[in-house]
Amino acid sequence: GLAGAIAATDPEVIIDFACFSLSQATDLAAALNRACRQLVLVSTVDVFGLPLAALPMREAGPWSEPGSAYAAAKRQVEAGLRARLAATGTALTILRPTYSMGDAFMISLFDRSGAELVARLRRGDKILLPDGGVRLIHPSDARDTGRMVAMAAACTATFGRDYTVGTPGGMMSQRDYVVMIAQALKVAPNVHEVPAADLLQPGVLAPDSLWLELTRHDLAYDLARFLDDVPGFVATGGLAGPVQAYAA
Repeated sequence: GLAGAIAATDPEVIIDFACFSLSQATDLAAALNRACRQLVLVSTVDVFGLPLAALPMREAGPWSEPGSAYAAAKRQVEAGLRARLAATGTALTILRPTYSMGDAFMISLFDRSGAELVARLRRGDKILLPDGGVRLIHPSDARDTGRMVAMAAACTATFGRDYTVGTPGGMMSQRDYVVMIAQALKVAPNVHEVPAADLLQPGVLAPDSLWLELTRHDLAYDLARFLDDVPGFVATGGLAGPVQAYAA
């Protein structure tokens, strides 16, 4: 189906948000038409591995071991497309978004969905802050990420390059993240500090907890490479808007 769609539309640029495995990357590369000058792959900052080798993390690395099966698969996708496109006329641009916030998506410190956090804040329930919320997190307005994706497409300066994208300067402490979300909801957060070590005890958190996989680490990323190569980007401004959109 993908090959047929590409053959029918004969695109000069393809932007891919849905390649999650090496086999899908192989199929995508095989389906590219000769007219395709650029493939923009939307990957993830999770490919840098955990813990991050530097704060803020830059594209050049060094990289750590992947912290999840998802991150490992995305790393395989990037390497697979690089290898398969090297001998073709199609340039590869890799974009790695930080943790986007908007209508459809927002993470909490413990879940891939922010729905439970929003509900708990509205009810005034306790919000757990591991070690007082000192760890860093890097949320971004999904509209900033989306505009960076659009600006990277058909921009020859991005051919063969890889970038972290999102809201510049969006990194903050986990405490500030929770407070920012609460302020956007116009509620006072009922925060409860807990030792992070207590959360590592067996049976305390669900096995698929995002904190166990990701957010127990500092997460902060440098977006300077994109801003240098693609001038003219201006951030939407503030993260209250995407929080309110998600909550609504």
